[in-house]
Amino acid sequence: MPAVPSEPDAAVAADGPRAAGLAGAYGPGAAVQDARAGGLPVQVDVVVVGAGLAGLACARALMGSGLDVHVLEAAPVVGGRVRTDVVDGVLVDHGFQLLNPTYPVLPWFLHVDDLGLQPLPAGVATARPGRPTTLLADPVREPRALPGMLRSGLLAPRDVLGLVRLVARAVLSPVRSLASAPDTGWHAAFDAAGLTGPLRREAVEPFLTGTLADAEGTTSRRYVDLLLRSFAASALGRAPGLPRTGMQALPDTVAAALPAGTVRTGVHVDAVTPTADTWQVHASADGAEHVVRTRCVVLAGHVAATASLLQRPVPAERALTTVWHLTPEPLPLGRRGRYLHVSGDGSHRRRLGVVNTVALSRSAPTYLPPGLRGRSDLVATTVLGVLGEDRRAALAHVRTGAARVLGVAPEALGPDVAVHEIPHALPRATPPLPLRRPVDLTDGRFVVGDSRDTPSIQGALVSGRRGATAVLRHLGLHPPG
Repeated sequence: MPAVPSEPDAAVAADGPRAAGLAGAYGPGAAVQDARAGGLPVQVDVVVVGAGLAGLACARALMGSGLDVHVLEAAPVVGGRVRTDVVDGVLVDHGFQLLNPTYPVLPWFLHVDDLGLQPLPAGVATARPGRPTTLLADPVREPRALPGMLRSGLLAPRDVLGLVRLVARAVLSPVRSLASAPDTGWHAAFDAAGLTGPLRREAVEPFLTGTLADAEGTTSRRYVDLLLRSFAASALGRAPGLPRTGMQALPDTVAAALPAGTVRTGVHVDAVTPTADTWQVHASADGAEHVVRTRCVVLAGHVAATASLLQRPVPAERALTTVWHLTPEPLPLGRRGRYLHVSGDGSHRRRLGVVNTVALSRSAPTYLPPGLRGRSDLVATTVLGVLGEDRRAALAHVRTGAARVLGVAPEALGPDVAVHEIPHALPRATPPLPLRRPVDLTDGRFVVGDSRDTPSIQGALVSGRRGATAVLRHLGLHPPG
C-alpha cells in the first residue's frame, strides 16, 4: 500500500462522531504541534508541505544538517494515506494496508520489531462460482491445503511454469536490469510469460488488481517485477503484517525522532510564490493567514495537491474504497480465516468489484478491543473506485460482494464500522516507467512522494530521503552522517 497525501482522504464512520484519529503508542509527541498552539515562524530554511511518509522522511533525513526545517500538514495528525482511526475501540486503517518488513529502506528510519508486527499468512483463498473456495498457500506451512490445491484445477502446468518464470526473472535479475528492460503493462507481461489460464484469472490477477488498484492491466511491468521480488523476499523471510496499534504507528514512529515543533498540523498551504531570492509559503491555520519565507520548499503532498501548488494539470490516479464490518459472531471460515480472500468470477475488473476481503482481526487481534476478541471478526473489504452519489446502494453492493467471496450470508457481516474512500490511493505507474523520477525542480522547489519512485511505502520513504539529499546539494551542504 499505499502512502502519502498531505490532506486526508474521505474517511466516514458509520455514525461519524465515534471516529477519532489514533495517537499511536509510538506517537510523534513533541515533534508534532497543532498550529493553534502557536503561530507559524516568519522565516525558516526549509518548508516541507505534507506530513505523509515522504515529507516526514525528508525532514528526518535533514536532521543534523543545521537547517531549520518545518513540516506543514493540513490534517490533524501525521501520516497522509497511512492513517488509523479508532471507532468505539476498534482500529480501522485508511484502506487495507500491510507493512512489508523486508523493505530495504525501513532500518534507516525505525526498528520494525518495535512496532509489534502481526503477520498475515502468505497465500490467498479464491472463491469461484459453483466450486469450493480454494486456499492457495505454502504447502510446507499449510500442508492440509495441498489436496484442495491439487483438485482445484488452478495449478495447470503451463500456468505454474509461467508464474515461476515471472518470479524467477524478478528475483534473479539485478534491479538495474529490471529497471532498464523494455516496459509493457503487466497483463501483457503475463501473456508473454504464458500465464494465461485459471491460476491467473481466478487468483493471481484478482490479487494484483487489489495491490495495484488496476483492473486494466496497464501498470508498468517494471514495478510489478519489483513487487514480485518483494513478495518472494517476504515469503522466504518475514511476512507482511500490521503494527499492534495500527498502521498509524509507522508515520508516528518516523515523526517521533524529529525535534520538538518540527511538524505543524492543521495548516493548509494555499500557494507557493517566488521572491527575488526566496520562496513565500502562503498558509492558513485556525482562520489566520500566514506567510513563511524559506530558502527551499519540498512538496510532499499527494499528486493532486502538489499539481495545484505547481499550477499544473492534475494527473490521473487510481481510487479504492475500503469498508469495515464488525460481525456479531465469528465467521465460519475454518483454516482459511486468516487468509486474504479474492474473487475468481471476474468481478475484480468492474467498478466496486471486490478486489479483496479479509477477517483482519484473525491475524491482528489488537485491532479489536479485548472484550470483542474471539467473539467477533473485523472484516476489511476493498473495492475499485469510490462509492459515488448513491452510497446506500453502493454499500449494499459491497456487502453482498464481500459475503459472496467469504461464503457467508450478507447479514453475517454485521454493521459498517467505517468507510474509507480514497480517490488518491495510488499514482498511475504506466509504461514506460522510470523507477526514479527527478525530485529537484532546480529552482529551490522539490517534489517527493511515491509518484517519484514506486507506488509503495518503500517508494515514499526513499523519495523523501532523495529529496533531502537534493535540498542539501542545492544549498551547498553535505548530508549529515
